Amino acid sequence: MCGSGTLAIEATLIALNRAPGLLRNNFGFMHLRGFSESSWRILRSRVKAEEKDRPKGRIVATDISQQAVDSARKNAMTAGVDRFIEFGVCDFSNTPVPEGGGVILLNPELW
Repeated sequence: MCGSGTLAIEATLIALNRAPGLLRNNFGFMHLRGFSESSWRILRSRVKAEEKDRPKGRIVATDISQQAVDSARKNAMTAGVDRFIEFGVCDFSNTPVPEGGGVILLNPELW
């Protein structure tokens, strides 16, 4: 039930301690009077320095639809986190669950 991959991608970004919006280059506040480009660059550098190299645990994203998994993988590539997510095509009940503790998130479709 990974759908477009939003939950897996967001989980990965959180696990990497990656600040939101780092892929963007333009924000509304940048056009306000008093915006300091140098302060913004310093803040971005500090935040990037706190990122982790890889998530502590495994992130698994599966869907019964190959098209959904392909879409999720593409979105993860765009977000720069595809190498950290284990994608697979299978029924939810056949999703491999890693050993040890963890969290399972799903967003089932409404019938």
